[in-house]
Amino acid sequence: MVDPMCEKYYSESLYLHCKNNSVNIIDPDGKDIIVLHDRKGAGGFGHTAVLIGNETDGWFYLSKDGGQRLIVSDIPEVGNKKFNNIQQFDNSEYAAKFHGYQTRARFTSTNEQDDAAFVTMWKEMYSWYDVTNHNCMDAVGSALRTAGFYADENYYMETHNLSGHSMILRGDPRPNQRYDKLLKMNADFIIWKTENANRQYNKSNSWNNFINLLGKWLTSNPNIIFKW
Repeated sequence: MVDPMCEKYYSESLYLHCKNNSVNIIDPDGKDIIVLHDRKGAGGFGHTAVLIGNETDGWFYLSKDGGQRLIVSDIPEVGNKKFNNIQQFDNSEYAAKFHGYQTRARFTSTNEQDDAAFVTMWKEMYSWYDVTNHNCMDAVGSALRTAGFYADENYYMETHNLSGHSMILRGDPRPNQRYDKLLKMNADFIIWKTENANRQYNKSNSWNNFINLLGKWLTSNPNIIFKW
C-alpha cells in the first residue's frame, strides 16, 4: 500500500507514511477515515456518513441526512458531533438512527487527508440537498476525493433538443451500489471492513424502484424547483 497523496511528493519514498515498512506498520499517526454505511437507510437504498479521527484525539461524526423538504431541499438535516471513542459513537442516537451502521470501512489516512476530508464534508453537509446528485453519498464521495481517494461523481449533463434544454443524470445515485464500488476501487487503502449480516434486505431495491419512487414524489409535488 502506498500513500494516496504520493503524486504530490515525487521526490519522497512512496512508503514514507509508514517509515518504509508497509508490511508491519500500517498507519503510524493513527489518523483514519471510517466510512459508515446503513444498507437499510433511505428506504433500503442506503445511507452513508463518515467518522474522521483516531482513538487518541476522538472521532468527528459527519453526515448529510437529507432535508426538511425530503427529496430536494435547501434546508439540510445533518449529523455533526464529536465522540471520545468509537464505542461512544456506537452507543449514541446517531448510530441507532441508522441501524448501528453495521457496514463500515476504515481508510488509513494522514493528518492532511483528514483535514481535507473534514473541510469538504462540512461544506457538503450544509449545501443544497438533492437525492439524485447532492445526497449523502455525494457528500462522502466529495470528501474522499479531496483526500486523494477514489469515489464516483454524479452530475447532470445539459442537452439540447427541439423543445429546448434538458438535464440528464449521469451515474447511479443509489448509495448501496456506490458504496460497494467505493470499497472495490480503494481496496489498497482499507485497513478493515465489516458488513451488515442482513445485506440481502436491500437486493430488491433496483434502479427502476428508485426511479419509480422518485417519479411518484415529483408527481405529488409539482411545484418543486430543482437547483443544480
